[in-house]
Amino acid sequence: MPAITLKIWLNLFNQVYRTGRIPPEWKQATVIPIPKPAFLEGRKIQVKVDGELSEIAITDPGTPQGSVISPTLFSLIVNGLPDAVKDSGMVISQFADDSGTWLKGSNM
Repeated sequence: MPAITLKIWLNLFNQVYRTGRIPPEWKQATVIPIPKPAFLEGRKIQVKVDGELSEIAITDPGTPQGSVISPTLFSLIVNGLPDAVKDSGMVISQFADDSGTWLKGSNM
């Protein structure tokens, strides 16, 4: 990648990171599917609750924990939540990787 291209990408990424805002142009972009790398396929997961292990399951969706792309993808997805529910009366509170939703009213 040419140095100037890298500089432009880093500036854009840092702008999104600092402000938390995605440039409007990105929301209108044409999305080109990129095939998943092999390390995302056939991953195994298992859950332990009260000392009991679940059966091993194979999962393909998502990105592995610790993947460098995971926080960026998470931010892109949850960034649109407040706009998605703004006309519903629901309220969303977000901080880091936590979010909460609630609805106020006297008769729910």
